[in-house]
Amino acid sequence: KGLPISVDKFLSTKPLRKEVSTRQGPGGMKLSYMGGDVITKTLNEAFGYDGWSLEVKDKTQLDPMKDDKGRYIVAFTATVRITHIRTGAFREDCGAGDAIDKNLASASGNALKGAITDAMKRAARHFGEKLGNSLYHDGFNANKAPNTLKDACEMLDLERAKERFGFEKDRKKMIPAQQQQQQQQSTA
Repeated sequence: KGLPISVDKFLSTKPLRKEVSTRQGPGGMKLSYMGGDVITKTLNEAFGYDGWSLEVKDKTQLDPMKDDKGRYIVAFTATVRITHIRTGAFREDCGAGDAIDKNLASASGNALKGAITDAMKRAARHFGEKLGNSLYHDGFNANKAPNTLKDACEMLDLERAKERFGFEKDRKKMIPAQQQQQQQQSTA
């Protein structure tokens, strides 16, 4: 509800809390990430269902191996290009995927899918914060993600104002309602 926002502003906002997942990382560290389904949904929201394309530019399969249980271990790397169809703007990146299965075809298919999804997520992040780029910044994680798009837009506006006007630390922590109240008091 309210006025629509530009694609540029939408892509500049942080991902919402419901769009960010967490998993255990090395040393028990908690890692934040966005799933391939969320990236696809966000690309559709930003560019339209027929407004972008994904092209696999390259894929390489490493030699499959068998483990001591007779399962196939398969790994792929892939390079993809995501293109915004209307403007022709594109982003490319690479990814890796691996899988283990008793069936070579299943292991190969799952490893290739994982590599392409990983490459897509990495390429998409170059379009903006909303598509996961913010997850590469120190300090941003699922707990700090905004709950709604309105919160994300307000957070972006405060960050931009701080960069532009050099707000003091206490002012950047204000929520928009507090700022509005303070402005009304100063004009009264």
